[in-house]
Amino acid sequence: MVRWKKGGEEGFMKVIILFIVAYLIGNLLTAHFVSRLLYKGNIHDVGSGNAGARNAGRMFGKKAFIFTFLGDAAKGAAVIIAAKCFGFSLTVQLFALLGVILGHLFPVFFRFKGGKGMSTFAGGMLSCQPLLFAVLLVLFIPFYLISRSLTIGALGAIASIPFVMIFFSYKPVIIFIGALISFFIILSHRHNIKEKILK
Repeated sequence: MVRWKKGGEEGFMKVIILFIVAYLIGNLLTAHFVSRLLYKGNIHDVGSGNAGARNAGRMFGKKAFIFTFLGDAAKGAAVIIAAKCFGFSLTVQLFALLGVILGHLFPVFFRFKGGKGMSTFAGGMLSCQPLLFAVLLVLFIPFYLISRSLTIGALGAIASIPFVMIFFSYKPVIIFIGALISFFIILSHRHNIKEKILK
């Protein structure tokens, strides 16, 4: 069972509340606020309509990309740091990371039209498991060299998550959550994958 730092067993409802809060935090789309406040536009109405760093950078420039990337990464990091402060186990931390990523991908406040989750994943995983994050960065290199695409390189590393977890002997439940994170991020990039295949 997961325990709070001050002692006492933590219950199912506390985990669910953490997941819901993480999901709602994920709804805070940085690209939306950057486009509205700094550029008087709506990220959902320009370019691909995706509320992520890549579309923000294409439509509004390098500063918009940086602000969006850092803001979305901070969401993932904040959820993990909060979960650690409350003494949640690694399993629950990753469950919370899944929640914030789902909130970013499918934000209820924006008609379930969000970003693609890369930045949020990066911030959350770096805060949660720095060594695993470093391994994924290493795996990114061969995928990128083969595909010559940053997107495919990153997706190749993301797809490797459950296999890397198996290699490092993570618990089955953690591997399952890692596989879910991998699945949803890859799903959000399905159109990018089709474009690369058709080229």
